[in-house]
Amino acid sequence: MSKKKLISIVKYLGITFDEVVVDIILDEVSFNSIEWRRNGNQIILHKFIDEFDYEFNYDEMPKKIKKEIYLFLLREFLS
Repeated sequence: MSKKKLISIVKYLGITFDEVVVDIILDEVSFNSIEWRRNGNQIILHKFIDEFDYEFNYDEMPKKIKKEIYLFLLREFLS
């Protein structure tokens, strides 16, 4: 999925923030927030376990997971 489209969704949902705290539950994995980092133009997904924040770079994810994230946000928030 297009990173540019995903950034647009995060910006829309975040209104004035660059991060949206939302449980993204997929078949194989789940995340607790999605963030657009202006510096470096990165999308970072966060998974919180206990007091730890694990970060996952969207660019390094398999295409299948990227597509699932995009479709999840569309289905849950923009339909």
